[in-house]
Amino acid sequence: MGRLDGKVAVITGAGQGIGRGIARRFASEGAAVVVAELDDAAGKQVATDIENTGGRTVFVRTDVGDKRQVESAIAAAVDTFGRVDVLVNNAIALSPNVPIEDKSDDDLDGLLRPGLWATWWAMRAALPHFKAQGGGRVINFYSIDAEAAAWLHVDYNMTKEAIRGLTRSPAAQWGRY
Repeated sequence: MGRLDGKVAVITGAGQGIGRGIARRFASEGAAVVVAELDDAAGKQVATDIENTGGRTVFVRTDVGDKRQVESAIAAAVDTFGRVDVLVNNAIALSPNVPIEDKSDDDLDGLLRPGLWATWWAMRAALPHFKAQGGGRVINFYSIDAEAAAWLHVDYNMTKEAIRGLTRSPAAQWGRY
């Protein structure tokens, strides 16, 4: 038996890097995994890898900068596996490593949408399911870069700080779920 037997996890950015590792590990612990990934080839490959090891999975092409697609990834978990138990908000974008005065509004928006907004949308979409089934878990990622004021990452740092606030407030309000 795995630690996540019978659980269903939605993992954004699950096609590569940390997200891929999380998806594979969750599957190896028994979770059914929704691979919510923008890159078709990468997402399909992770889903195939999970299936080849006997895991249950579905790939959902997801641009986390689009609210409808984020909500569709949560809906896919319920439609395919009957529930959602764990939401892992992993996806993020990066912008050019330039000083703040050289960052554009588009650079900032390019991090806020797939970072902060995507986390907001996914959490709100998952909550009704958590309430209905008696609980659930949300895992959001913070970065030490924000705390350290990492050079040339002002937009990334402020997005991660906002995600930290978005994590703390619902933890207090939604903890009973």
